[in-house]
Amino acid sequence: YSGTDNPPSTIEFDGKNDKGEIAQEGNYYAKVVAKYLNGFETDPLKSPVFVLDVTSPNAKVSLENTTFSPDGDGNLDNLEISQVTVANSLSPISNWTGTVTDTSGNIVKTFDFGTFLPEKIVWNGLDKSNVLSKDGSYRYTLTASDAAGNSTKIDSPLFALDTSKTELILTASPAAFNPASASVKLTPVVKSGSSVKNWTIEVKDSKGSVVWSQNAEKALPASISWN
Repeated sequence: YSGTDNPPSTIEFDGKNDKGEIAQEGNYYAKVVAKYLNGFETDPLKSPVFVLDVTSPNAKVSLENTTFSPDGDGNLDNLEISQVTVANSLSPISNWTGTVTDTSGNIVKTFDFGTFLPEKIVWNGLDKSNVLSKDGSYRYTLTASDAAGNSTKIDSPLFALDTSKTELILTASPAAFNPASASVKLTPVVKSGSSVKNWTIEVKDSKGSVVWSQNAEKALPASISWN
């Protein structure tokens, strides 16, 4: 840009060179020089460095299994999702977000990762209200945007949550808690058509020793808390 009159208050650079083509990605700075009518010429003045970035952040998403059954039997109780960055944009990532949606597009679970993408996450089948999701097909979607406004969306293949052969399921939330201020919520889900006559629940330590138990001669409550 050049001129013989007083310069405008702002000059916009659209990222294109003098041929009208998008310039190469990278770091740039602006330099201005002014020459006055009396012949005085200023020293070159440089702007702070700015980044030209047209590449969207990208990652590869894969599933360890296409079906899992979060029923507490120790077999395929969780779905492991791997996500590896395969292309970094030049601009900082504003936020990586993962969402689990059902086939109707309803968001079941959201994972906010911030600026750094973990290589692996685990979904235990609980939705955003910490309730076990219904049997059915789901999809995991990873999205991200960078400071330059580039964005991306990566979908996993469909996977199935299937507990159809399980009669009783027990979920626990949260996965970590401080007894000084909170309790863990144990939620039993009875999937058989019959009613429960009596029940017993035990909390065991890592050695298998029972540290707390509760029982009753009646139907299961909606949830049980352990402090």
